[in-house]
This record gives sequence, C-alpha cells and structure tokens, in this order.
Amino acid sequence: MLKLLIFILAMALREEPYVPSVEEYVSPHGDLTEPVVCTWYINPNGNHTASGGNTFKGSCAASREHIGDVAALYSKEGYFIGYFDCNDTGGTEAIKAGKVIDIYADSIEEIYRAAEEWGTEYQVLWIEADG
Repeated sequence: MLKLLIFILAMALREEPYVPSVEEYVSPHGDLTEPVVCTWYINPNGNHTASGGNTFKGSCAASREHIGDVAALYSKEGYFIGYFDCNDTGGTEAIKAGKVIDIYADSIEEIYRAAEEWGTEYQVLWIEADG
C-alpha cells in the first residue's frame, strides 16, 4: 500500500496530471492481460467483499491472486478509464478465472453509462500493492 501511496503522491506533485500509458508500465504479473470483459455491479444488500470490507466506488472484483492490487483500467482502444482497488473475488467462475473484472458502481444509471461509453471489453494493467 505504501508503494501505491508514494506513486499517487508523486503523480499529484507533477504540474500536469499524469496517466501512465499502456506502454509505460509493465505489471509485476506480466504484460497486459488478454482483453478482459468488464461487468459492473451494485451492492444494494451491503454484502461484504472477500477481503472482509465493504464495496465502494473505485473497487472491483477479480481473481483471488489480485486481492489487494490495483487495476489500471483502459478501454479496448487504450483510453485510460481509472484505477480500481481489487478487494473482492466476485461470484462467477469467469471472474475467479481472471477472464472478467467486476467493477462496483453506485447506480444502475452509472452501469448503463459505462457500457455505452466504453463497451464491455477492456485492457487491465495490474499494479501490485500491499493492500
């Protein structure tokens, strides 16, 4: 977690906002994954995550090996979408197998906007964190 905080602080101190390109960063888990499918979900029942916490905007579910890591999410075309803390494993075999990432959203409307703007195929860069 400390490495991630240092990275974020260093980027915040730059004069212009910095977003790493896909080419600039090589994940400790390997290069970019094969394109992954992103699903988006809400949590109206307040179920706890696999890490024991609550869902929150900016969190995601992925395969167990990524619990505590950060997903830098890019559209299929390479546009940066955002950073997401992986704190859950989700409930489907596709998520557990690393073929799908499930992103938490605050509302159904947010899910529709994301699907309309970016589709369902993404690229992910895993940033190892101490989370």
